[in-house]
Amino acid sequence: MQKLLTLFFSCLIIGFICFAIGSYAQTGRGETEVLVFIMRDSLELSPSEKGRVGLQQAIVKSKRLQGVLTDSKMIGIAKAF
Repeated sequence: MQKLLTLFFSCLIIGFICFAIGSYAQTGRGETEVLVFIMRDSLELSPSEKGRVGLQQAIVKSKRLQGVLTDSKMIGIAKAF
């Protein structure tokens, strides 16, 4: 019984360590990503573009959205889904 408990807690600790390493690996790029919903009539991205594109390549149809993107010093934008 003692060996079984030792094995269980060892696996639990190893699991937590793997989880922590995996979580850090996702945020360790030094970038900040923000997921927002933008109405279709406010922003247009080329369907041929995959991944992140610069704001110069995006067609921003909303003056308010253009102001927010400029004020936030955003460097790129991408479709999430």
